[in-house]
Amino acid sequence: MTTSTIAGLYTQVAPKPLFLSGFFKAPPQNHFNTEAVELDIERDSQQVAIVVQSLGSDYNKNETGEFTNKKFTPPVYKEGFSLNAFDLLKREAGQTGFNTPSEQIRSNLITRFVKGAQKVESKILRGIELQASQILQTGKLKLLNQEGKEAFAIDYKPKATHFVDVQTLWTEAGADPLKDLEQLSEVIQTDGLVIPNIVIMGASALAAAKGNDKFIKNFDSRNISRNVLADMQITARGGIYQGTLRVGNAVCELYTYGVGYQASAASAATPFLSTNKVIMLSSESQLDALFGAVPNIADILGVSLREQLLPELPTRFDSNSTDLFTNVYLSQSGEQLMGGVASRPILVPTAIDSFGCLTVA
Repeated sequence: MTTSTIAGLYTQVAPKPLFLSGFFKAPPQNHFNTEAVELDIERDSQQVAIVVQSLGSDYNKNETGEFTNKKFTPPVYKEGFSLNAFDLLKREAGQTGFNTPSEQIRSNLITRFVKGAQKVESKILRGIELQASQILQTGKLKLLNQEGKEAFAIDYKPKATHFVDVQTLWTEAGADPLKDLEQLSEVIQTDGLVIPNIVIMGASALAAAKGNDKFIKNFDSRNISRNVLADMQITARGGIYQGTLRVGNAVCELYTYGVGYQASAASAATPFLSTNKVIMLSSESQLDALFGAVPNIADILGVSLREQLLPELPTRFDSNSTDLFTNVYLSQSGEQLMGGVASRPILVPTAIDSFGCLTVA
């Protein structure tokens, strides 16, 4: 396997964001080289201009330049793995007995390193997805460390009207799911100045909606409301497209999302989106993913072990959704190759009023 091959192989497994975190974008200005980052957040209203008496009248006075400055220090994710020299002697899938020992060992090293890097990158991506799921369901963040204790918390101060329990659970008689969705849509339009066009339901929320006569009758082919339950289509990021839903004056794409995560290797999987929750947002919602740099002193001094050991390995993967830094070093004995992936992401709901969440079951 040549040096160009590892670069191509590693690029192929470069991570993609999961469904919820994919709504948070990281343009170039969202990547920074400081410990903390500051954002200036402006809120507008729907206030209309009012007339004055005549051309000779003074101008109505307006406040401009008002904003809220918020400073964020992102949490740190660092996931590592090691390769033992003895394991490199084992045959990988697809290899034959005609490989020379040196070719086989080099090939095994590259293959195993890529697999290890891909595994820990996926863990970090799930960590970022957990941030997105908490923000979109609560407007807050609470991240735990390996011992299960709180290691990072932030309250983005959302309005309580955006995160509510419906008055009548969708599983009960008298429930009106579409009315609940319309009320949330109106709140988002009034406060966030956007028209929501995405609804994401947990599994039990969708089941409850489908079992509600008021909701399901809107999908009758004789109804001109444009509500359509389509054949399920799984998106590349894990969401499942369920059809189109008319919510008041908004037309929304309807999704379900059942992907989960494990808090530890021994714990059961937990869905990122609680099964009884319904998220509503707009594709125009400004949701930011901020990424701090992870400096490496050896790279700064020009004595990078990564360049000496695996020069083909990119030092960084940054895009509009992620920013991950790679590291490579040897054990003192030289019999273990250590790999690591680090990231400093924090997701920020800059347009905090442009989404909301219902608890429905």
